[in-house]
Parts: sequence; structure tokens; C-alpha cells
Amino acid sequence: MAIKFVDENDLTAVANAIRAKTGESDLLMFPEEMAAAIGEIGAEPDGFTEHLADQVRHITATERTAWNAKADQSALAAHEADGVKHVSAEERTAWNAKADGTATSAHISNTNNPHGVTAAQVGALPLSGGTLTGNLDIAKTIASVVLRTGDSSNRLSGRLMKNANVEGTVDDGLYLTDYGADGSEATLKIQGGQQRLRIKLGGTDYAVYHEGSKPTPADIGITSGTTDLTAGSSSLASGTIYLVYE
Repeated sequence: MAIKFVDENDLTAVANAIRAKTGESDLLMFPEEMAAAIGEIGAEPDGFTEHLADQVRHITATERTAWNAKADQSALAAHEADGVKHVSAEERTAWNAKADGTATSAHISNTNNPHGVTAAQVGALPLSGGTLTGNLDIAKTIASVVLRTGDSSNRLSGRLMKNANVEGTVDDGLYLTDYGADGSEATLKIQGGQQRLRIKLGGTDYAVYHEGSKPTPADIGITSGTTDLTAGSSSLASGTIYLVYE
């Protein structure tokens, strides 16, 4: 092999050119280190191909577009601080403790007084009795009030009843009736429309006479005439009084 001489300045220039490409600053021995450094210029570093194919470390164009469309940090902070759009832990606990729709519907349709509301709380008289300070107006076709001793099965009772229709075309007065234990009854009828009193006993109506409604002779079984009656042959109803006048 022939021996050749190379100018030192030329070798330094070659080494500087190599270092400019590789980014190294170490001295390069000629020829082995220079040859090795030149061979590495333009070569892919170890793992470069794998790195290029790594989809975890790199983003796609679709991902870049999606991420660029997201809210910035200030908008996110404002959203996180929005107490209207979000629920608090206390609200979540309270709402989770509420009754579901089924339980609510069952409660709404419960007519057995689930809250134990008393008559006094709603301004009503209890079934056990009380004092009524205002007027009692019963608006009904045949309005009545029953007074009974004992429970509803007891026949000993009394009734105050207005016997009339709503239109007022039928008015048979105000009835005050007493019922006996055997089912018998006695009724006093106060009839304002007819301006009279009547009493019903044993299913029969009787007139009640008073100073303003005196009976006629016929009402009390008295008849009269100018003809004498003949004993044993003239007709006269039992209990009737016959008066003869001239």
C-alpha cells in the first residue's frame, strides 16, 4: 500500500465538517473515528422507526381538531364554579332521600288521614262533639237532623226535618218526629205555608187547635138542624151531638 501525506489543516477541516453534521465536539482520529462518524450521518437513531409508529405518543389530525375545539382553562374554571348547573353534596344527599314517584302517588291517594290531622286543625267539629259558634245551614232537598241515643243501631231517636223540594213548589212544613223503641212514631208538623199545626199519631194526621185555629162544629162531631130526631129510628153517628134549633 502506498503511503500518502495529507495536510493537517485539511484533516481538521474534514473533522469540523463531520462535527457540524453530528453535533459532537470530541476529537476524531483519522481514519477510523472519522469513517465511523461519517457512516452515522443520515442514519436513523436506534428506535426511531418504532417511535414514528407509536400512536400513543403522537396525535392524529382528528385528535388535534377535537382538542383545539375544547374549552380553554378559563371557560372550564367558570363552568366548574357554576353552582346553578352543578349539584352540591348536600343537594345530592337531600334529593336521594326523597320519596320516589310510586311512594308519592300512594301517599297522595291515601284518604285515611296519614298525617293525623285533627278536626280542630282545620276548623271543624270533631265527631265526639264541640261548640258551634256560627249558624248551621243545611242545603238539601229534604234536610234533616237526627238525634239518637247510643250508636246508629239504636231505634230510640228523634228527627228534625224540612219536608220540601228545592224549587219550593212542594212545602209540607217542618217535622219534629220522635221514634220509639218499637218503631212507633209521633210527629209534630209545623206548616208555615198553610198556617197550621198538625200531629201524626199511629199513621193518622190530626189537626192541632188553638186560639187562632178553632175547630168547627163538624170538627168536634156536632151537627145541627130544625128537625127533631126520633129515638130508635133517626140516624145519628156514634159520638155525634145533634143540636135542634127553632
